[in-house]
Amino acid sequence: MPALSLPFDPEKLPRAAQAGRAEVGVERLIERASGDTDLAVFVDTLVKDAGGRQLLDAIFGNSPFLGQCLLNEIGFLRDLLDRGPEAMFDDILETLDSRATSDEGQDALMSRLRRAKRRVALLIAIADIADLWPLGQITGSLSKFADAATHLTTAHLLQAAATQGALTLHDTDDPNLGSGYFVLGMGKLGAD
Repeated sequence: MPALSLPFDPEKLPRAAQAGRAEVGVERLIERASGDTDLAVFVDTLVKDAGGRQLLDAIFGNSPFLGQCLLNEIGFLRDLLDRGPEAMFDDILETLDSRATSDEGQDALMSRLRRAKRRVALLIAIADIADLWPLGQITGSLSKFADAATHLTTAHLLQAAATQGALTLHDTDDPNLGSGYFVLGMGKLGAD
């Protein structure tokens, strides 16, 4: 992999509040990527690049949650740095298309939601700390994600209830449409 061309100024990233935690995080990242040659090359390049290392230190040294997200989503980080946050955010929203739930079990849906949550948390955090997005885009993206996740979940639950004969759907393609079910959004869901 050639040298990184990061879409932000690494000098603007926050410094690691806990340098030891950052070091351990980087070691775990190298270990986690070692089983996949492509990811190992990406991680090696990222660690050796001054800006890439500053990004890793900012994540691992300041947020255990985001550090764990990164360890679980190494390939996603590679794609995020390659394609940019807008394209990757659109991809995440596509994975939450509620029309894809009709044959999906609850465990598969929950897994898909957890993965999307990890990815969107990592993406939006990087877009924020690297000053890639203005505040309005950050809060708007959080709202869009919350709306899509809620829409997917309610569609799945309504579909399951209809399958069990507990209710009749007004629209089988979009179980939420005409269901009479609504969600009052507060916090990030209402921030857009």
